[in-house]
Amino acid sequence: MALTPGGSSNTQEGPSMKILLWNCRGAHNGNFMSNMRALMEYHNPTMLALTETRMEDHNGILEALDYTDVIQVPAAVYSRGITLFWRNTEITIEPFVLTEQEIHATIEVDTPTVEGANHEARPEGT
Repeated sequence: MALTPGGSSNTQEGPSMKILLWNCRGAHNGNFMSNMRALMEYHNPTMLALTETRMEDHNGILEALDYTDVIQVPAAVYSRGITLFWRNTEITIEPFVLTEQEIHATIEVDTPTVEGANHEARPEGT
């Protein structure tokens, strides 16, 4: 199995996603955005999770990296900021618990629809 830049390591048919998790230890670091863009171009993740961002607001990153949605936990005394970014055309994320140090959420991979496809409901066994 080969992992190509911007490509997918998935050899299966059907919906898939890639997750990039980075303990960045400060998203205000001067090298952060250039390194982040290089990682994005190479891996093309469906979802991006950043920990220890040391930021209170992550909307600037959301816009700079072309994601549509964000769940964020601002930096606080004992936690240093956690965030999830994703494109709502590829996956759906529904948070159900946010704490100072955790994000709990359900993630659903959206199945692409094919125009003109005729799907009929049929009883099981037929």
